[in-house]
Amino acid sequence: FNAMDFDAVAVGNHEFDKGLEIPERMSAAMHQRFLCANIFRAGTDELVDWVQATRVVEKAGLRIGLVGAITPETASMAFAENVAGLEFGPVVPALEKGRDHLIRDEKVDLVVAVIHEGLPYDPDQGWQELVDRVREGDDLREDPHGAMQVAHVVRGIPIFVGGHTHRGYREPWIDPVTQAMVFESYGNGSSVGHAEILIDRETGQVLGYETPRRDGTLVTLFSDEWWPDEKMEEALAPYIEEARAGLDEVVGRSTVGLTRSGAALSRMGIFITRAMREALEGDLAFTNTGGLRADLSSGDITRGDLMRVLPFGNALVAVQMDGRTIRRVFERKSGRNSSGMAFDGMKVVVDPDAPRGRRVLELTLADGTPIAPDALYRVVTSDFLMEGNSGLDFLAEIPPDQVEYTG
Repeated sequence: FNAMDFDAVAVGNHEFDKGLEIPERMSAAMHQRFLCANIFRAGTDELVDWVQATRVVEKAGLRIGLVGAITPETASMAFAENVAGLEFGPVVPALEKGRDHLIRDEKVDLVVAVIHEGLPYDPDQGWQELVDRVREGDDLREDPHGAMQVAHVVRGIPIFVGGHTHRGYREPWIDPVTQAMVFESYGNGSSVGHAEILIDRETGQVLGYETPRRDGTLVTLFSDEWWPDEKMEEALAPYIEEARAGLDEVVGRSTVGLTRSGAALSRMGIFITRAMREALEGDLAFTNTGGLRADLSSGDITRGDLMRVLPFGNALVAVQMDGRTIRRVFERKSGRNSSGMAFDGMKVVVDPDAPRGRRVLELTLADGTPIAPDALYRVVTSDFLMEGNSGLDFLAEIPPDQVEYTG
């Protein structure tokens, strides 16, 4: 972080995967502390001392105010002992308090929010959910679902940079009411976002943006196009060598090719979800087919092969999920243009051309027992999906006492 000289680094939920001492140590070592306005000492309104709510930087002769926030869902996504003594406050009031301070006290020309909240996988679908919630009388300010809904209710911040959902947008999502722009690139360091913001110096108004590259705001870091910095490569070499150790070890053998052809009923999909289900003794298991990243030929299988199939480091989650929610998952993921779901322990028959709500024609356990709407089942899936990714935002609303994060 210091070598790349960032102006702002937001805190994300995975900062807490290995314990609270990790983000504390990282923040102390950085040139600038983490930017976050909504992590408090439990029972108080005091920010923890390893974050700061706002920061001011000067660019192109302008004073630009930065305010940060983390998704409050972090409290249920991390192991309890890793966030003990912390309270993750709501995003909207934290951003508004930071905005007011920057404009009133710091006299900034522009406010930018850097938040660990993400855009939906399908922007049209996400906007429809927003409209539906408003129509039903929900208060989005109290419980916004993701960066799209945050940007819709927070006024006076024209630019948001988001994350968390690992969903890259080649152009920013622009709120049709507030005109706020929300930028987001893909996760895991696979891309960076690059945009030039156009500002009227007379009025301070944001006029729009330009993209220096033909393919929009996202820059994919292909290794043959973006060569490593020599000093950084040298510094990282021993860690890379350590990480690669053991990847050639043979851990199994397959007499057939494990391929992803056939989508949900592919050999690879069944292989992975059966392993998930058996590992946590679930009634059924499912995962997004987009998370299965490679095929395996017949023959020996190494640790490196398995990492190519599942490169993202997701962890298994066991959820007490009712049949109504299970049906909703497959309604959402079985449309003609959907990426689909791999699953085991159940039978699903769908009509991909039917309207949402009527796509699932048959939903049973593997033995043919119908999945009852109000019955609870032990479902094994990934923390990635339980965070609401891949269009399954409603999974993040399942009460924490029904979710077992296994690590």
